[in-house]
Amino acid sequence: MTASGVYQLIFTHAMYDVPILQKIGKSFRLNVSIRRAMLSEEGGWAEVKLTGDDEEIGRAIAELQTTGVSVTGPLETAIEPD
Repeated sequence: MTASGVYQLIFTHAMYDVPILQKIGKSFRLNVSIRRAMLSEEGGWAEVKLTGDDEEIGRAIAELQTTGVSVTGPLETAIEPD
């Protein structure tokens, strides 16, 4: 069953050069869309929409968490484009 949800990913500054979302897009059968993001000297966050099978989304989130990324979601108050 195809599902989608918006998730907030929080990561450290040391992870800026790690292609986290590229790996998720290639390793799992998902569409990954960046909605919003912010980077600073301390770290950053990204709000991403994951679309695909529920199990694939769950596996991708588990993989992100093993890399040190903090994942929150799906977000109920995600901003939808006009």
